[in-house]
Amino acid sequence: MKKKFRGNASLEGCFIVHGLKLAWDLGCKKVKVDIDSGNALGLVRNGPVANDPAFALVSEINGLVRRDWLVEFSHVFRESNRAADRLAHLGHSHSLELSVKRFSEPPSAITDILRDDLAGVVKQRGVA
Repeated sequence: MKKKFRGNASLEGCFIVHGLKLAWDLGCKKVKVDIDSGNALGLVRNGPVANDPAFALVSEINGLVRRDWLVEFSHVFRESNRAADRLAHLGHSHSLELSVKRFSEPPSAITDILRDDLAGVVKQRGVA
């Protein structure tokens, strides 16, 4: 079965590209990308076939990764990526356009999550 960037994974792929470009422009030399979509991570690590709809997006990601820097991808569960997940939901609820907002300070909507992270609070993964 072929994996494809679809739905949230496709959106995640677009944000991976944007985040990598931003990190490069900021002069970062070592970047860790945490991805909570196993599908997206598999495509980034293994690459799609040439006729796959995700081919162009993954090729762009791979081109960025081949630059003179260290980029590491890892899978994280959504529960351990709560701040990013909350930010994504905030952005999605405010606009239908694909856009990016940079913050100089964390928005108030994620301060509780950041406080939990600093305190070492662990959230359990819901398993049925």
